[in-house]
Amino acid sequence: MVLCLYIDASRGVLLRLLGDDKFTPAMFSGELFEITEETVPHIWIVKKEACGDFSLGPKAWSESGFWERYFDREDDAVEVFHEQCDLMKS
Repeated sequence: MVLCLYIDASRGVLLRLLGDDKFTPAMFSGELFEITEETVPHIWIVKKEACGDFSLGPKAWSESGFWERYFDREDDAVEVFHEQCDLMKS
């Protein structure tokens, strides 16, 4: 399942997927994958970044500092991450 998508002017399309460790939502080149489901999760938003790139994903994850807090394993960010993943599955 694609957790979110980034369109980067220099690196192309990047997909955030959950890694094999079931914790790390890592970024991978979109060229490595085939899209088999064209439905966009209902909780995704489109955000234009300051640098001109675009992101598509849950609004809660686009908040400033979210990913830093998540990778620091702050409880609130980890909880929000899992809540949003569950919403995407429903």
